[in-house]
Amino acid sequence: MKSQLSEKPQSIEITGQIQSAITQQSLARYAPISLRLMLGIIFLVHGFLKFTSMAATVQFFSHIGIPLPAIAVPFIAALELVGGLCLILGLGTRIFSALLAIDLVIAIFTARLSAGFVGGYEFELALIAGLITLILSGPGIFAILKPKKLLFA
Repeated sequence: MKSQLSEKPQSIEITGQIQSAITQQSLARYAPISLRLMLGIIFLVHGFLKFTSMAATVQFFSHIGIPLPAIAVPFIAALELVGGLCLILGLGTRIFSALLAIDLVIAIFTARLSAGFVGGYEFELALIAGLITLILSGPGIFAILKPKKLLFA
């Protein structure tokens, strides 16, 4: 009689662990969505601001020594605008995350490094960490291009 009582809690415990694992695995597909949306909005807004204040941004890029600022600014603005929109939609998430991370590394070394970590490049590093997470995880479940072993999903 005692052996039957002791076996029942073990089976309940195992069943609970299986249900917990299934739930965690199911919920993990939703994890990149909030990150994708927030990063997408941030880049969309920053790209839009570069387009709307093109002359001032070209002047700033020239001041910090970026070569060909008249070409670089529209290119970076387009990358941030289109990349932000694509992150929101889940289209080309891994590719745009990589391109935007490269954009941020360049921004750190050209414009932020001399200011130090606090008040300098900590925001860019946080964005890079989020972008690396999207490169590794893909877009998640709600995306236009569903990840199916595609690096560019």
